[in-house]
Amino acid sequence: MGVNGNPINKGPEKAQGIDSPMPRLLTIPQASKFLGLTVWALRERLWNGALPYLQFPGGRKIYLDREDLEKFIQGNKKVFGE
Repeated sequence: MGVNGNPINKGPEKAQGIDSPMPRLLTIPQASKFLGLTVWALRERLWNGALPYLQFPGGRKIYLDREDLEKFIQGNKKVFGE
């Protein structure tokens, strides 16, 4: 509870452990937290082409677009019995 007994709203950014406001481009550790995967599980999905990534020219760091992560989530939803 916050001040005056009001509940503290941490929002999805805080719940996922990513600083607010949530950036559009996420690093591999940030994206793995967002998806609830280990860093290596996320890397395997990158290596097998399940997720697109961004790498700036001349750079080494890999970024993932949050919109692509949302599409990945939507495309992998399943319902038992189907």
